[in-house]
Amino acid sequence: MKRCRLPFTCAATACSDTACLHCVYNEAYFSHDEVQALAQRVIGLLEQGLQDTALTLAEMSLITPAEQAQLQQFNATAQPDTQPSTLHARIEAQAARTPQAVAAVYHERQLS
Repeated sequence: MKRCRLPFTCAATACSDTACLHCVYNEAYFSHDEVQALAQRVIGLLEQGLQDTALTLAEMSLITPAEQAQLQQFNATAQPDTQPSTLHARIEAQAARTPQAVAAVYHERQLS
């Protein structure tokens, strides 16, 4: 690998009928896997720009499709809302579940 003074440089060049991305990095700053991840992100940005030339950079995604799938899996936490949403409905539901329990105390009086 060519010695690099900068921590990371990246250049896109034409190779026959395709484009090539050439990355040079300083191993004191980056591992091979980190550079691979950076290159995948750059390629993803280039592909998005080629697919839709009207996209601004802010509209493009930096995460890879694999990361997007992982995020969707992590965020798949939707639960059906079976709990009452108002305070009085919650109190009524608790009273229905535990009818013999003390619900309120005022001075020395108890309400169940």
